[in-house]
Amino acid sequence: MFASSIAGRMDRHSFADQLVAANGGAWPDMEGLIRDLYVTHARPGDTMLDVGVNHGGHFMQMGEAVGEAGHVIGFEAAPELARRTMATVDQHCAYLRPRLTLHQCAVSNEAGEASFYFSKMNDSGLSGLANRAILASGDVEEIKVEVRTIDSMVDDYVAAMLCFAKFDIEGAEYHAFLGAEKIFKHHPIITFEWDVSSPRYFNYKPEDIFNFVTSRGYRIFDLFGFAYDSVAELVDARVWNFVAIPLEMDPAHILSPSIETMTTLFPDIFR
Repeated sequence: MFASSIAGRMDRHSFADQLVAANGGAWPDMEGLIRDLYVTHARPGDTMLDVGVNHGGHFMQMGEAVGEAGHVIGFEAAPELARRTMATVDQHCAYLRPRLTLHQCAVSNEAGEASFYFSKMNDSGLSGLANRAILASGDVEEIKVEVRTIDSMVDDYVAAMLCFAKFDIEGAEYHAFLGAEKIFKHHPIITFEWDVSSPRYFNYKPEDIFNFVTSRGYRIFDLFGFAYDSVAELVDARVWNFVAIPLEMDPAHILSPSIETMTTLFPDIFR
């Protein structure tokens, strides 16, 4: 089963080649497609989770999406990024303050302290809990950060109210998932980043993250509607942004905002 017509008539590698070529040699704006999902599906009063706030783009847009009665809980390990985010909120959209909670800590499956590699390149977006090869070409500062589990920071009531959760923590997603059982129990839509190098840096196997997600009542898709129903398909993926959709939800409906955006931008491919 696929979530878009393009996924039903073209293999994912041919699709990737065509899309990247049509977009001038680069992937389209994945962050914008993620935003399409939570903005479209948000209802006033919803609760959302932003794990890996960075400069706060999604964090603030989620705050807009859930309305005055809603709540967004964010996690950001880098003190400088957490400070900048809240300074931006205070300067440009202070009305969002009551509905935003930002925890300055990393998340994993165990509480404690860890080294965090704060990257000065790519607007600090590559910073994380592992000193990955991609950081070697830039200025990196190793700092110590507090580590918590999401289960210890989000109570049962809030977890039950969640409609959407975004995980973008540069390869550390699997262990964050392990420490977020109550989030998965309540079946929000979950977007996450993953690539084949992540298990090497964080000491697990690709089947570990695949089995964790699928055993908790989810299927994995990309933002274009392709399903990843096996570990082999996940390992072979050309993309790095995925959407975990609860089995009780219609994938075509959940992914329709991102697919509609792509249809508008690339009608020759998404026809």
